[in-house]
Amino acid sequence: MKNIVLQKRKMQIEEHGYEILQGKGTFEGELLGGCIDVFPIISATKIWPLKEEWKNKILFLETSEEELEPRYLKYYLRNLIAQGIIAEINGLIVGKPQNEKYYEEYKKIYKTMISEEAKRPDLPILYNVNIGHTAPICIFPFGQKVLVDLNKKEIIFQGKPMSE
Repeated sequence: MKNIVLQKRKMQIEEHGYEILQGKGTFEGELLGGCIDVFPIISATKIWPLKEEWKNKILFLETSEEELEPRYLKYYLRNLIAQGIIAEINGLIVGKPQNEKYYEEYKKIYKTMISEEAKRPDLPILYNVNIGHTAPICIFPFGQKVLVDLNKKEIIFQGKPMSE
């Protein structure tokens, strides 16, 4: 058996909290998304959701410890726009960047790409959420219905995240 090396993550001191990049009020839907670094690998494969499967979903995106360069984030978002996915979703939840590297750059890219290129200035975006490759971490189960309250900066899970 191969030796498994456990990597201890350093807890980050929260400096920013959740940020609202655009939108107001509340939005809801089932969660669908993941690590955007992987999207180019699985896009157009049999595990990639069809366009209609994105309808009324909340897309959650996060980046890995690879610390994705901002230009690649822009390319990957442009791909989601071209597929029509951004046009279908109810909102976007963006994870905290690994070690907060590119924090401001990512924020600017999300605002510009969604508002201007996707022409969705109405699409709510909650930024800097502790999901994915960060510490502390919250797990988002696929298909879980959530309500996001931008006024309170809360994500409320509706129903049981795990079945018996």
